[in-house]
Amino acid sequence: MALKFRIPERLKSRKFWLAVVSALVVFGNKAFDWGLDEKEVLTIVGSLLSFVLVEGAADAVRASK
Repeated sequence: MALKFRIPERLKSRKFWLAVVSALVVFGNKAFDWGLDEKEVLTIVGSLLSFVLVEGAADAVRASK
């Protein structure tokens, strides 16, 4: 019996990847000196995480029906 390696469903989630990208923006700006000031980082991260929160709320509403 061969083992099949599958990507877990959570790794396919747009919400998960947007959270990862948000963390990478913060880390990349600090570690690689991308030259973004705090306001620009907060704008980028805030936009991405806003989408994550709205989609999470929509998923919760769909799951409760």
